[in-house]
Amino acid sequence: MAYGFESMHPDLARFQELKNRKTREGRTVEESFEPVLIHHPGEQWEYSPGIDWAGKMVERVNGDMKLGEYMQRHIFDPLGIRDMTFSISARQDMQCRLVQCWERSETGGMKKAHYSMRPQPVEEHFGGGGLYASAIDLLKVYRAILQKDCRILGEEMVDLMFTPQLQHTIGLDNLANCPPSYTNSILNSVPSTIPINFGLGGLLNLQSVVGRRGSHSLTWSGVANCYWWIDPQNGIAGVYLSQLLPPGEPEAVELLSKFEETVYSFIAGK
Repeated sequence: MAYGFESMHPDLARFQELKNRKTREGRTVEESFEPVLIHHPGEQWEYSPGIDWAGKMVERVNGDMKLGEYMQRHIFDPLGIRDMTFSISARQDMQCRLVQCWERSETGGMKKAHYSMRPQPVEEHFGGGGLYASAIDLLKVYRAILQKDCRILGEEMVDLMFTPQLQHTIGLDNLANCPPSYTNSILNSVPSTIPINFGLGGLLNLQSVVGRRGSHSLTWSGVANCYWWIDPQNGIAGVYLSQLLPPGEPEAVELLSKFEETVYSFIAGK
């Protein structure tokens, strides 16, 4: 994408401040993510709301069907998924299971965080960060991708998910110089020495990580230190879910790495 998030780009933050806009309060994709060009297309990778805009594209080419309805028909129903929704305000049974979000206190302990991704009820479905789900149902999606389940995606499209899409990695090649929270949010638990790229759906490590995921595994994360990976080389998918702020919290990433090591060690019979 040629535009990004104001929380990760000083010029965008100043622009939004001048316009007196609070993007987290936006009830539509357009209200939240005004497409302000910060790079020419193809010039540099930038962490952006591109998936939110991709969701709008899906809606438009399907007769303005809401994204949640499209996903219900083509993903949730075929896979027997019951606990995924963009409109949690309409799901009392899920609201009562919604986990409290926490953050670090000034003393290093934990305190309740008053954080919400989007105002409810929603007017639009945000494809990049508006979906509520259970761990069990997330794993149903990851398993379907591993198995190239044609009920949700054709084999060719699944292969593209694990195929590098960036011609160059400008914007990803200086992560070592970025704040740890930003670096961890991008790399998850992939060591900074491993070459990376992006597939259709997440970050790819282009070499195997010793004792952990294989080459060309797909991974991404959520703001409250929620992480997942899909490893087609070894036939393994995993999800690590906390509800802890800020994103990229070092201890959460360390736990993710140890969890991943344990999974691969157990499967290897060690």
